[in-house]
Amino acid sequence: MICEIKSYFLLRSYSTIKCYVALVGSGFIGRHWMFNVACKFVYFMYYVSFYCSILTMLTMGFERFLVICYPLRAVRLTSIGNMTRCAALIWLISMALASPTLYLYGIVNGAHCQIHKWELNKMFNIFMGCNVVAIFFIPAIILLFLYAKTIHTLHKSIGAALRMRAIR
Repeated sequence: MICEIKSYFLLRSYSTIKCYVALVGSGFIGRHWMFNVACKFVYFMYYVSFYCSILTMLTMGFERFLVICYPLRAVRLTSIGNMTRCAALIWLISMALASPTLYLYGIVNGAHCQIHKWELNKMFNIFMGCNVVAIFFIPAIILLFLYAKTIHTLHKSIGAALRMRAIR
């Protein structure tokens, strides 16, 4: 069951990469972009796939924590339906967090896709600062806690198993 769920998440990530590569190929020729929409959407999908990867790793860490520390609850909670809802939530959160890129990026001088107004650089810096906190630090702290608790639980179970062996 756990392998099926992890395969499900990896398949979703692979489909994102295929979609992104197709969009880059259709909207970008050399250094010139054909459509402003393609420029915006490629950068949007870049950030969405980036956020999806981080949130998927966080979800997989939580699932490992759940399976090791609370195995009876994990049997009830780790179903394909729950993982589908979780994947949909990951996509929605990723799209919400990446939505400022649709406003920030555009075609400049008819050729380059970048932040299209000088005044938006400050907004971009705020956007990146929020990303560092929301997408890097918070997930890293949560994963550190989950893995520390998982290691502690495994250490206790190994100690109990060794004590039971010594009694025999």
